Amino acid sequence: MLGISTVLFAASCSKADPGPAPIINNDVIANTNTKIEAPVPINLIEGKWVGGSYNPVGGPVNYFVLNFKPGGILSVETNNSFAYGTWTMAGNNIMATYTFGGESIITYSLAGTYSNNSGLQIIEGSIGIGTSTTGSGVFSVTKE
Repeated sequence: MLGISTVLFAASCSKADPGPAPIINNDVIANTNTKIEAPVPINLIEGKWVGGSYNPVGGPVNYFVLNFKPGGILSVETNNSFAYGTWTMAGNNIMATYTFGGESIITYSLAGTYSNNSGLQIIEGSIGIGTSTTGSGVFSVTKE
């Protein structure tokens, strides 16, 4: 019996067995060569972004300004109309909701992606009515 215990102990301590893969949040981590991009610093987003928005089905390009302020505050200008709302960011993805006042109050939501192409900072995405981020148009703005 002692001989069997020794053999089992020696087999369980073998250095050839790497053991199980590390587990984080119940997901197995694999070795890959995938490039992981660092999150975009908030201070790169804060400020005035100018460009256009349009309905991809047809229609004119509208002047479109997004002014990302500290604390998640957003102001929007489009063709001499002004709206105010909030914005958040996760990685390089930006989400915002803003409301135009006046006689007809309407709320829009947008989802955009930040990119930096050789120093040209761009946010491109889509716009929807209410909580939808699609269906009303698309936009592209560059940092001023």
